[in-house]
Amino acid sequence: MSRNDERKIKELLNDLLNAGNYEKADRVLREYLVQGGQYDDVLAIYDGDIGQNLGDSERTWAAIRQGLCFNPENYELYVMLGNYYLDDNPEQSWLCYEHALSCCQEPEDRIQIQEMLRQLTEDCKVSVNRTAVVILCHEGRTVKQCVKSVRGALAGCSVQIAVVAERCEEADRKWLGMQEDLKLVEAETNQGKMSVWEKGIAAIGEDADCLLMDSAALMPEHALFWLRMALYGSGEAGTAGSMSRCAANSRLSGLINAADSPEKLEQLAVQLNVPVRYPCEIVPYTKGAAVLIRKQVLAQAGIPRGRFKDAVFIDWDYGRKVEEAGYRNLLCENSFFLNQREKRAGFSYVSERGTKVRSRRFLLFYAGNEKGYYQDTKYFTEEISKELCRKGHQTFICDLARGSHDSDALEAYLAKGVDAVLTFNGEAIQNEETWQLWNQLGALVVNILMDPPFHIDLRPYMESPELKQYLLLCPDENHVEYVKRYFPQVKHVEFMPHGGTRAEGKPIPWREKPLDLLFSGTYTRPEAFLDAMKQTMNSEEFRIYVGMGERILQNTGLSVEQAAAETLFSGNFPLTPGRIDGAITGMSLLDGWVRMVMRERVITALVEGGIDIHVLGDGWQNCPCVGNPRLHSLSRERIPLADTLAWMEKARINLNVMPWFKAGSHDRVFNAMLRESVALTDSSSYFRKYFPDGDSIVYYSLENLESLPETVRLLLSHPEQAEIIARNGYRKAGAFTWEHYVDDLLIKIERCFG
Repeated sequence: MSRNDERKIKELLNDLLNAGNYEKADRVLREYLVQGGQYDDVLAIYDGDIGQNLGDSERTWAAIRQGLCFNPENYELYVMLGNYYLDDNPEQSWLCYEHALSCCQEPEDRIQIQEMLRQLTEDCKVSVNRTAVVILCHEGRTVKQCVKSVRGALAGCSVQIAVVAERCEEADRKWLGMQEDLKLVEAETNQGKMSVWEKGIAAIGEDADCLLMDSAALMPEHALFWLRMALYGSGEAGTAGSMSRCAANSRLSGLINAADSPEKLEQLAVQLNVPVRYPCEIVPYTKGAAVLIRKQVLAQAGIPRGRFKDAVFIDWDYGRKVEEAGYRNLLCENSFFLNQREKRAGFSYVSERGTKVRSRRFLLFYAGNEKGYYQDTKYFTEEISKELCRKGHQTFICDLARGSHDSDALEAYLAKGVDAVLTFNGEAIQNEETWQLWNQLGALVVNILMDPPFHIDLRPYMESPELKQYLLLCPDENHVEYVKRYFPQVKHVEFMPHGGTRAEGKPIPWREKPLDLLFSGTYTRPEAFLDAMKQTMNSEEFRIYVGMGERILQNTGLSVEQAAAETLFSGNFPLTPGRIDGAITGMSLLDGWVRMVMRERVITALVEGGIDIHVLGDGWQNCPCVGNPRLHSLSRERIPLADTLAWMEKARINLNVMPWFKAGSHDRVFNAMLRESVALTDSSSYFRKYFPDGDSIVYYSLENLESLPETVRLLLSHPEQAEIIARNGYRKAGAFTWEHYVDDLLIKIERCFG
C-alpha cells in the first residue's frame, strides 16, 4: 500500500474511534492488515483502544507491547499501559504515567498526564518512592560514560545521583567534582567503618529506592523504568536486578551470546527493554548488572556490605536478609544494562570480599545405573557438570557402579589437582582411604544428600580429622538442624533445595496435554518395611518405632526428626554412638514405611473418589487398589528421569506426595511447573514461602484426603483458572533450575574456601 493509503486508513480509524464505532474500526483494521498493511506504533494505539472498548484486555496488552517494540518513545502507549494497570496495580500505573510524561513533548498532553498523576497521588493516595542512583567508581576511565548514560536515560526525570570514588584518577575526580547534578563521595580503599554503599546512600538520603550500579555499567533508555515496574509489580518485591551479558537467565543467554559486538548489544537493549508479560523470576539472592532496592528494605534489612565486580552484583547474605524481612529478590528480564568492557565469560562470580572467583576443578561421583534406585543421581550429576562447565569450570565424572569412566584419564585429571569433590549420599567418601586421598589433594568434599541424613552413616565424618574440608548439603531445613544437634563435628552443613530441569522448547499447551493426572514415583508395600524392622530390632524397639510411625501418620505435620527427638533421643535415653548407629537403620525404615503408607492413601483416595490417575514407576501392581479401573500404570519398572520428564509434560496435573520433607523441596514439583503443568502437592514450609496456594501451585492436605478428588475435579472443570496457575508456576519455577542450583552451590563452596 502507498503512504497515502496508510494515511487515509489511519484517519478513518481515528474518526471511527472518536465516534465510538469500535466494531467497524475493528473490521477496518483487520482488513487493512490482511491486505498487507504495515503495523506500527500508531496502529498499535488504535488496536489497543479497540481491544479496551471491546473488553479484550489481552488484545490491548499485546497491542501496547507491539507498539513499544516499534517505538519505545511513544508516550501515548505508556499512558495506555498505565490505564491497563490502573485497577490491578495503581503504583505501576503511576510509574507508566510518570514515564509517559518524561517522553512527552506536547504541552497540552503533558498537562493531561500531570493531572493523571495528581489524581493518583492526591485522590487515590498512591505512593511511589523516588529513585536515587549510587555509582561505585573503582575504575576511573569508565565513570564519565556511566554518568552520561544515566543522564541520557533519565533525561526529563528528577533523579539524584551519587558517585562513590574509591579508585578514581585525579582528572576524573576533578570532573566529577564539577558536576552540579551529582554528589561526589570519597571512599577510602579499606572502607573504614562504613561500606561504600552506606556512604553513597547516606549522601542521597534514606527516603528513596536506591539503584546500585558499578561505574563499568551503562544504563540504556527505559532500563530503569522497567526495573521500577518490576519492583512495584508486587508488594513482596524487595530487590530487582537487571540483565546484562554478565548477568542473564538461561532464557536470554543464547540471545545475548549471539550479540557479538557492542553495536549488536545496544540493539539488543532496545529490543529487550519493552513490556514482557512475566518479566521477573524469583531468585534467592540479590544479583544483576544493576540492582534496585526498595526504600523499606533498606530500612529493615540494612544496606548491602558486598560490592560490584564487572557490573555484576551477587550477595547471598543480603538476599537472605531481604527474605527474612518478608520480601523477595527478583531478576528482571526486560531491564537490560550494558557493560563497557563487554566480557564474554558469562557470570563473574564474586566472593563476599568482592574478589573474582577463579575457575575451579571439580571431580563428580555418582553410583547406580539407568534403572537402579539412584539412577536419578546420574542425571543430576550430568546437569550440575553441564552448568559448571558453562560457567567456566572444569569437571570429570566418575560412575562408581559401572566404572564407565576412563581410569587413565581420571589419573591424568587428578595429577593436575582437584579443588572440590561432589558426590551424592556419601558415595566415594565412605572409607578412610578415600578421605586420605581427598585430604592429600586438598580438595573440599561436598556431600549432597537426596534423602534425610539418618539414611547414611555420619559417624565417619564425626571421626575425621579434616572436617574443615567437608560440606554437607541437605534438602530440608529440618535435616540441617538434625545434623547440627547430633553431629556437631560437621562444621559446614547447609540447606540446599533441589533443582528443576527446563523443558526443551515450549511445553505442550495445557489443554493439549493428553493426560489429566500423573504421579511419577515408585511404590513398595509398607509391610515390607515393618518386616525389616522386626528382623533388625527386638520387640521393645519395634514397639517404639511403630508407635512413632503411628504418631506421625496421625499428625502429618510431624517430621521423622521431631518424632525421634521426642522419643529416641529424649532425656530418658543416653545419646551414645551405639544408639545413633541403631537409629540410622530404624529411622530409615520408619521413614520408608511412613512414605509408602501415605502414597498408598493418596492414590487410593483419588481412585475411590472417581478420579483417573496414571502412575509411572515400579511396584504399583502390589498396591491394594490395583484392581480399581481408575488406576492406570504406565510402567512396571523404574524409568530414567529424562523419560519421566517427558511423561510429566503430557499431564495437565502432576501429583506430588512429599517424601516427608516438611521444610524442604522436591524436584518433582519444580519439574511439573517447568512443563507448564499444575503442580498438586502436600505442602512444606519451604514451598509455601515461594509459591502461594492457588497462584502458582495447588496444595492438598494429607489429613483431609477426602477433599482431594474434588480439588482435581475443580481444576479440570475450570481450565482457564488451571492454565493461569500452570503459567504462573512455569514463570516462577524458572528461578529454581539447575542453573540457579549451581549458582548457589558455587557461593557455598567459595565460603568454605574462605
